[in-house]
Amino acid sequence: MAAIQISPDALRRARRAVGVTQAKLAEDTGVNVTLIKHFETFRINALPLSAQDALVEYFKEKGVDISAEESSKSTNDKPAISPVPRGAFPVPPGTVAPRMSFTISEKLTDQEVESALARMDENDEEISDLMRKVTSKGLWGGYTDETVLDSQRLFGLMAENYMLFRYMQGTNFLADLDHDAKDETHAHIVQRKASDSGSPLVAQVSLDGADEKVNAKAAAGSKAQTKGQASQQGA
Repeated sequence: MAAIQISPDALRRARRAVGVTQAKLAEDTGVNVTLIKHFETFRINALPLSAQDALVEYFKEKGVDISAEESSKSTNDKPAISPVPRGAFPVPPGTVAPRMSFTISEKLTDQEVESALARMDENDEEISDLMRKVTSKGLWGGYTDETVLDSQRLFGLMAENYMLFRYMQGTNFLADLDHDAKDETHAHIVQRKASDSGSPLVAQVSLDGADEKVNAKAAAGSKAQTKGQASQQGA
């Protein structure tokens, strides 16, 4: 099927037209509900082609051509999010400013993107809980150990979400980590904590590291073979 760029507004309208929730749509099409939610709220600006194909086929069976929905809608039917130039702030009354979105790296698979988004959602829930938690102080006015640990956890979760955000854009801060380095860096600490928590960042680092070791081993073998051939020729 040819690539079709579905817009968030088109997807929302199509769902409302057939009366299906995000969760039900995900169940019926196999498209991850996290992808649907983030797409409709402009956290991502495009769906993977496999997800688009599944959605187009689903709504086609329901009698809704989502691929043509944008071009066929009435001019009086205003989109849920009106396009507003970034320099046009403050926003005029009655106008909703568009939310910022970001482009996902083509190097990532659909599964890797879904895993990162799901992890960010899990972190968001815990971040919200920690934000609402009341802090406590000890006898001498300093924060208790529990509050300090909660604070460390809070900032750690926010930092991981930023790293996951950049990871989906194609930048992995742990990719160049030297596991054989003599001196420990903050990257080693972050990698250890990410590994203990099951972060999707670590899986990619491990994969990259394995590829580098294989390539290094192959290069070393090739160099040794060349050296051996040169020695035989010299003899």
